[in-house]
Order: sequence, then C-alpha cells, then structure tokens
Amino acid sequence: MDMAVVKKNIRWDFSIDNEFSTPNRRTGYTFVIDQFAASPQLALYRIGPYSSHTDFLEKQPPQELLIKALSEQCIAPTEDGLFKINQELRHWIEDHLLKY
Repeated sequence: MDMAVVKKNIRWDFSIDNEFSTPNRRTGYTFVIDQFAASPQLALYRIGPYSSHTDFLEKQPPQELLIKALSEQCIAPTEDGLFKINQELRHWIEDHLLKY
C-alpha cells in the first residue's frame, strides 16, 4: 500500500459505528484495531462507496498500545471485531507509518 495515497485520503473522523448510516459516504482510509481470537492488530480500513475492506499492516505498534486502546473502550480481550484507535495510536501511526 502506498502510504502517500493513504495520507492524502485519511479520514481520522470516520466512525465504524455508523458507517452505513448516511447515503453519500465519503471514500478514503482510516485505521482500526482488528481483534480476532484475542489477538489485536492494527489494520488499514479502506472505505469504498458501497463496501469496506481491511488490510493488516506489516509494521505493527507495540501490543501494549493496542490493548490500552481496547481497554479504554471497555472491549474484552476475547471480543472479536473492529474497534476505534485512540489518540496515542494515531500519534504512533503518524510517526511510524505516515512520515515519508
């Protein structure tokens, strides 16, 4: 994935909670925590006009940051799903993935 394209089209304000609630949704990219089988990973979330897709990132933040973001949202370690990142993860993404 070309991170220059991602950076140009990032949607930090995107909420997966109400993703399909508006008829004319804006396309772009955001980042989410994808947790499956108690294993959280940072994923790039591609927002299309009619659907979305996640891609796991090769470079991952420390597990402690992911776990902290989930615990702030009261997400159990056994709960599967896609979850919001916090401000600390956003800073990590900006410093480690979007600087070029």
